[in-house]
Amino acid sequence: MRAIRTVSCGSALLLALGLSVSSAPADMIQFEGFGRYLYVYVHSPDLSANTPLGELLVRYEGTDYVGYCVDLYQHAGSGEYSPLPITSLHNGELVAWLFEQHAEKVQTDTQAAALQTAILEVLYELDNTAFDANSGQFRITGNDSVASLANQWLSEMPASYSPTYDLMVLHSPELQDTLVGSHDPVPEPAAASLMGLCGLAMVIRNRRRS
Repeated sequence: MRAIRTVSCGSALLLALGLSVSSAPADMIQFEGFGRYLYVYVHSPDLSANTPLGELLVRYEGTDYVGYCVDLYQHAGSGEYSPLPITSLHNGELVAWLFEQHAEKVQTDTQAAALQTAILEVLYELDNTAFDANSGQFRITGNDSVASLANQWLSEMPASYSPTYDLMVLHSPELQDTLVGSHDPVPEPAAASLMGLCGLAMVIRNRRRS
């Protein structure tokens, strides 16, 4: 069985939200392609594209990982990434809930695309009272099954959540940011470490609207 780590935002979103992008020293990640995924039409204020959504595969420090994209506005690729906390993401705790509840259970392309859709909806929908994969700042078209499952999972999210996995966002100023994490219990704050975290990134072919 493949080891599972998360993906679910890029420097563009971090800067837009006024979040810091300072981080620990960078390490190399090798992007290796997709796991389960489907092509879906993605729409946001700065993006309209038919793009693959789903699991992304990377090799980091000699280990293979599976994850989900957290950055619409950069391309995935191999390079140097630095770790940031899950709280650096808009609605980071809810992104953590989606990953922790569903990533290990993904068995189909539709499930993988739905989880990626839900993660992006939580990241990019600024109205926190109206998560809906079919409408709003972020939305998808072209696959009703993916949207329906994503909306089911979005409707089940708690109002607040404390992550139980050890999660981290791998950040690059030039490549797509990636959410990663292990299924180990979160360490006590005094013992928390940035070592050993791994990640994956997702290719999004985007076209910025003129």
